[in-house]
Amino acid sequence: TIGNSEGNFFMNGAIDNVSISTGVGSGKSAVLSELDALNADTKLTSITLNGNTVLPITWAQYQADTAVLSKLPAGSLSVTGAPVSAAAALQADGHVALFSVSDSSANVAANLDALNGDSKLSGVTLTDSNPVSITWAQYGTDTSIIGKLAAGALSVTGAPVSGAAHGNKSP
Repeated sequence: TIGNSEGNFFMNGAIDNVSISTGVGSGKSAVLSELDALNADTKLTSITLNGNTVLPITWAQYQADTAVLSKLPAGSLSVTGAPVSAAAALQADGHVALFSVSDSSANVAANLDALNGDSKLSGVTLTDSNPVSITWAQYGTDTSIIGKLAAGALSVTGAPVSGAAHGNKSP
C-alpha cells in the first residue's frame, strides 16, 4: 500500500527509479489519496494497476496531476466534470477509459456532432437549466450523445408534424 511515508522516502532521493504495483481495493484508494505527492515524485517511473482497475478522477485532478497520470497504464482513468472543450483531448488520451462532460447547454449543442462520435464519453451534465436545442436532423443522427442527456434536457426544432405527434422520428 502506498502511504505518505513511502512517498516521502521516494522523494528524498533514497531510490533512483520507482515502480509501484497495486491491486484494486486499498491500493486504488492509496493511489487516489496520494496523487499530489506521487505527481511531485521525480523518481517514479511507472504505476501498475492490477485487475483492470480504473481510477475515478475529476477534471481538476486530470489537469493538476499530469506527471503521475502519465505513469499509469492505458485505459486506467475515468475523468468526470470535464468541459466540452476538453472532450477531443480526453477521447484521444490513451490513459482515459471513460470521461463525462459538465458544461452549458449552449456548449453541448454547439459541439453535439463531435461529442456524438466520442466513444469514451459516458455522460453529460448540464450546468444550466436550459435545454440543449437541436434540429430534427440532429435528432436523427446524434443518437449516441442524445441518449446521454437527462430526460427533459432536449429541445428539438423543425420536427415534422408526424414526428411531433408521435414523439419519435417519422419513417
